[in-house]
Amino acid sequence: MSYGTGNIPFIRTSDFSNWEIKHDPKQGISEQIYLQYADSQDVQMEDIFLVRDGTYLIGTSCILLENDIKILYCAGIYKIRVLDNSILNSWLLIGLLNSYIVKRQLRTKQFTRDVIDTIGNRFLEVVLPIPKDSAIRQELSSLIQQIVVSRINARSKIKNLVAQMIPS
Repeated sequence: MSYGTGNIPFIRTSDFSNWEIKHDPKQGISEQIYLQYADSQDVQMEDIFLVRDGTYLIGTSCILLENDIKILYCAGIYKIRVLDNSILNSWLLIGLLNSYIVKRQLRTKQFTRDVIDTIGNRFLEVVLPIPKDSAIRQELSSLIQQIVVSRINARSKIKNLVAQMIPS
């Protein structure tokens, strides 16, 4: 009922693309609605969203960056936060969640509850293929971070360029 009341993104499962939140989410909410729920949702930089409900999007994930923090998100999404970076950081986790073996496991955990497909809490059964070698973990993390951040920065530059080309 609050859709369209403001410009603060209300993130739904269809708002993920290429490991990030789409730059133009479909729904916006007001500052008042945001403030009412922001503390309970506790969104932080490098949190990961994972789609829990919805047939084709289950297992889709994205990582949140600085510009993604002022948002609210729907109930069909798990928020995952890495608390101890010594073995696994958010960048490696987003890469692992998008690996073939993890995607396949998520598909096998999917079931129908009432009329909607979900993974429920079965995502906790997924085994992550975390590399044993810390140097490989660090290399993968750095590479994933560099690629995702570069893509987001390029998108921002394009947006700014387009804005400059439009006459005032």
